[in-house]
Amino acid sequence: MVAATLLPDWIVRNPGLCLAGAIVLVGLFGLGLRDVLRFSVSRLWAISTVAAQQSIRGKVLWITPLVIVGVIIVCQFQKSYDAQDAIRQTIMICLFATGLLVTLVTIILACTNLPREIDTRVIYTIATKPATRLEIVAGKVLGFVRVSFWMLLIMGTFTWAYAHLRDWQMRSHLAAQLAAPGAVDQGSRPTLEYYRDQGTLHARDIGLPGLLSIYSHLPTSPEDRWSPGADEGEMIVRFTIDRSRIPAPEPAPAGPTVGPSAPRQGGLLVQIPIWTARSGRAGAPRAQQLELATLATTRPATLPASLPLPRVAIGVLNSDLDAVFTSQDFRAPQGWELNETGGVVRFFLTPEMLARLIPEKAAQGDLFLQIIGRDADYQYSTNPAALGIFVPETGYCFTPTSDVLFNGRRGQYGQQLRGSHGEQRCVAVYQFTGQTLQARQPSYAIEVRLGVERLEDDEATRVAFEFRNRKTGQHIKNIEAIVETNRPTYVNVPAAAVEGGEFDLVLHTASNAWLGLRAGSMASVKFIKGDESFLLNLLKSLLVLWLMSLLVTITSVFCSTFLSWPIAVVLTVVILSGRWAALQLGDVQQAGLGRQIVNDMLREASPASAKAVSESVDAIVQMMNTLASLLPDLSRFAAIQDVQQGVAISPAKVLLPCMEVAFGFGLPLLVLAYLFLRYKEVAP
Repeated sequence: MVAATLLPDWIVRNPGLCLAGAIVLVGLFGLGLRDVLRFSVSRLWAISTVAAQQSIRGKVLWITPLVIVGVIIVCQFQKSYDAQDAIRQTIMICLFATGLLVTLVTIILACTNLPREIDTRVIYTIATKPATRLEIVAGKVLGFVRVSFWMLLIMGTFTWAYAHLRDWQMRSHLAAQLAAPGAVDQGSRPTLEYYRDQGTLHARDIGLPGLLSIYSHLPTSPEDRWSPGADEGEMIVRFTIDRSRIPAPEPAPAGPTVGPSAPRQGGLLVQIPIWTARSGRAGAPRAQQLELATLATTRPATLPASLPLPRVAIGVLNSDLDAVFTSQDFRAPQGWELNETGGVVRFFLTPEMLARLIPEKAAQGDLFLQIIGRDADYQYSTNPAALGIFVPETGYCFTPTSDVLFNGRRGQYGQQLRGSHGEQRCVAVYQFTGQTLQARQPSYAIEVRLGVERLEDDEATRVAFEFRNRKTGQHIKNIEAIVETNRPTYVNVPAAAVEGGEFDLVLHTASNAWLGLRAGSMASVKFIKGDESFLLNLLKSLLVLWLMSLLVTITSVFCSTFLSWPIAVVLTVVILSGRWAALQLGDVQQAGLGRQIVNDMLREASPASAKAVSESVDAIVQMMNTLASLLPDLSRFAAIQDVQQGVAISPAKVLLPCMEVAFGFGLPLLVLAYLFLRYKEVAP
């Protein structure tokens, strides 16, 4: 423990890089210093040239035309719903075939070359020459990487030419289709005109929204934020629980587990003030409501007998936002009843409940409180300043570590936004922050891709957009578009609406439908800031594939230095796919998995057996986590998705992580391959 505290924080957080650095330093400057001093670039290039020429004489490049023919055939059978989707599928097929071709050919060449030379005694001639073992290993890696370069160049040239041919065909067809009277419906015309004018080959600089919120009406101030009822919305608040603040649990006496009289041993008391207001009306000031907020048990006399009391359902979510406990677990299956102006909901989290939310071995962890309004006649709100989770023994209060998130009901296409024909409409607000505009333009485009669940099939779904510039105060209203499920729609907005890069996009629909909205990297609304060359983006993608081929080559050569070629092929595949496989075996990232298995499957087992199973599962999980951290992460080589989606590849987010994996894992493996070959008898 003392030694760990003396180590720099960077070393503690990056043990894999430290191990890689140690292997390189010891291998090259410790055991192999003499070969490093004798290293010759000319001999390295000569060995790589021989390896490359042997591969080319083996006619491996003849596989490339066969792959090209296969790609063309597959593309002819693709089914797409518009021109943009057709181009995206074409690019995906081309790049996937390129990556697969380069990977398979590289593994076969690199795994079979050195064992074959040892079997045929060709290596004897090389090993007795002045060439060092370091030059032999590095030269063969460089030779096979040169072959990969030529294969990528051929496939990249084909991909660029074929994609441009398809784009020209699509634009010509769209121009003829748009010119024909009545051939295009009103809803599809703006999108097709965008494809015709701007083309379908893009490398856009995309701006993503930072936050998606769904409200019962458009807020006029930070305090005027309300969630719709009828289970159409939810409010989520995050808490970070520090276990050192919670006393050790004691045996709980018999008694209720809900409300103020709940047992207090080792658990937490949750208190949630909630304000309510009639739908379509502004809520009372929160300062006044806070004084009136009490747990309701009787119907107010001022409320009409036909109008039900507002109710709320409460959920407790883990760090993955999975619902672990609901109102049913707190003996409130129908939710809690409130007064017309609100109320306070209280319940107790027992030590057993807390253990399912935050592992006992974890020093701290996150949990989320979920608040759902049940009645359509009301809208609901809360304030993080009034929320609290208390430790009854000490009176300590955990306060929220985030603002309240106002979300919609979760559906097939993300969060759902209900349409309405009345004056009171639910709205979705996408918040864009820190968007840097590439060039001054008179207008910019917004790409909208929504999920639509219509109640009437014949009714077109119209969406109204409003832009509110938080920096300049500019408001742009009355922008409408017709949307279809999972089909892109492009909306042009004046530059004044997005100037400064700080703006909100508000959308709602008067159609009788639900809109499915997503946030994050797959956001349903994206801001197109600019567009760079498709050729440059394709070259970046090919560079990613080349870096991946470098890693595959080094891994294959490493395995071939001490194994026969069939086993070397298998081990190479295992090393490259091992991290993915380890992460797929039973959610190995989940802490406390052993305890969860015992609670779910072995409730009748004895305490000793349950403890043994729990500790064994946790040990296996830890071992798999350690193994996964030492293997290369091939998911960093995401060369297809951005180019397929028409998004510019970011050097900082894509290329640098690829180089980190390729060199951070490949360089120490190359040194190990040199050491294995150095101490292996390959010459008489």
